[in-house]
Amino acid sequence: MTTKQAFKRVIKKLSAVRATLRNDEREALDNIIIEEVVAHKMITKAAGKAAGKASNKASEVEAHKLTSKAVNKAAGKAVNKAAAEAT
Repeated sequence: MTTKQAFKRVIKKLSAVRATLRNDEREALDNIIIEEVVAHKMITKAAGKAAGKASNKASEVEAHKLTSKAVNKAAGKAVNKAAAEAT
C-alpha cells in the first residue's frame, strides 16, 4: 500500500465522520486538524533550519581539518627550527 492510497482512505473516512457531526463539532474537528498542520509545519521548518546549521558546521570542521600534507609541512618546519636553535 502506498502512502498516497492511505492518505486518500483517511481523508474519505474523516469526511464521513465529519458529515455526522453537528456544526460546532465540525468546527472543533477543523480547528484540531488545522492546529496539528500548523504545529507540524513549524517543526519541519525548525528541523530544516537545524539541518542547515549542522551542514554548515560540518563543512567548517572539514575545512579546518589538518591534511597529512599540512601535518608533514609543520613537522618539517619544527624539525628545522629545532636544528637551527641547537646550532
